[in-house]
Amino acid sequence: MPLNNLTAAQLKLILQTSEGFPAQHESSKAMIKAGNLSPSRVGHSLGSHLRGAGAVSLKTKFANLDEMARALEAVLRTPIGQATLRRLRPGLREPALTVDIPPQFTISAVADSGGGATTFGPREFGAAGIHRLPCTLILEGRERAGSLHLHVQTFFPKLDAGQLEKLLAAK
Repeated sequence: MPLNNLTAAQLKLILQTSEGFPAQHESSKAMIKAGNLSPSRVGHSLGSHLRGAGAVSLKTKFANLDEMARALEAVLRTPIGQATLRRLRPGLREPALTVDIPPQFTISAVADSGGGATTFGPREFGAAGIHRLPCTLILEGRERAGSLHLHVQTFFPKLDAGQLEKLLAAK
C-alpha cells in the first residue's frame, strides 16, 4: 500500500493495528515513558491518547479514534509528514516530531484537579484565538509480506497550560 495518500479510514485501521494484537507478547508492544520508547509494563499504549483513558496532569487526548485518524491524516499530508513517510524503512523508527495543523478536531483535556475531562472543538479553538494544533507522533516502518507498512508508536495533541487556559476561558 503506498503510504503517501493514506485516507482517514485506512489510518484508523493502522492506528487500531498499531495498538497491538491480542496474541502479541506484552513486552513487544511499544510504549512511551518520559519521551522514550519502552516495554508495555513501564509506559502507556497508543490508546491512552483517546478520551476515556487514564488521566495525568494537563493531559490532552483526541476525543475518539475517528478524530485521531482524521488528525493523523492532516499531519501526514503536511510537507514534514510527507518527508517522514518517504524516509520510512522497515525496522527503523523515526525520531519524534511535532507538526502544527489547523485545529479542526475535537480533543479532550484532563487537569489534575479531578474535575474530569473537558472537550474542545474547532469553535473553542477559534474563540480562544488558537489557530494551530501541535500534534506529536512517532512512526516506524514494518515489513509484512515483503512490503512496507506504517506503524504508529504514539500520536497525541500537545497543548501547553497557557493554551488550555485560553480554551477553558472560551468554553
